[in-house]
Amino acid sequence: MNYSQGLKKNGGQVDAERSDSDNALEYEDGRNVSNFFSLGFDGWMTFEFECPIANGEGNDIKVIEDIWGRYPLEKAEVYISEDGENWVYLGEADNTNAESIHTTNEFDLDGLMSVRYIKVVDTTDPAIHNGNADGYDFNAIQALQDCIGVVQEETA
Repeated sequence: MNYSQGLKKNGGQVDAERSDSDNALEYEDGRNVSNFFSLGFDGWMTFEFECPIANGEGNDIKVIEDIWGRYPLEKAEVYISEDGENWVYLGEADNTNAESIHTTNEFDLDGLMSVRYIKVVDTTDPAIHNGNADGYDFNAIQALQDCIGVVQEETA
C-alpha cells in the first residue's frame, strides 16, 4: 500500500483519527471513525494484492466508502494495473449508492485477465462541501472473484 493524503477544504490536515492508512486494509461495517481512511481532497491510495484478482463473470471488485448521513457528492477515480506502473481507468466511485452507512461501487476489470494493483484517487469537488470536509472516506476494496494462485514450477 502507498498513499498521499490530501487536505481538508479549509487547507488543514485531516483529523488524526481519520488518517490511519491501515484502516483501509480491511472492511469494517460499524459506524466508527477508525473504520476508514479519509483520502483528503486530491489524496490517493494504491493497493497491491498478494494474489491477483481474476477477471470473472460480472463485476470483479467493489469499492466501499463510509457515509453517515446525507452529504454532498463525494467521488474518487478507480484505476487498475497488472504491474503497478501502467494504469487503466475503470470509472468513478461515489456516494450515491448508499447501503446503510456505506456506499458501494462495483467494477469489471475491463478486459484485463487479472489485476494486482488498484488505485483510488479523490476527485471530490471541495466547492460543494463545508470547510471541515475531507473528501472520500475510503473503507475497503472487496474482491468479487477468486484470486489467481501463483503457479510454482517444479524441477527434477
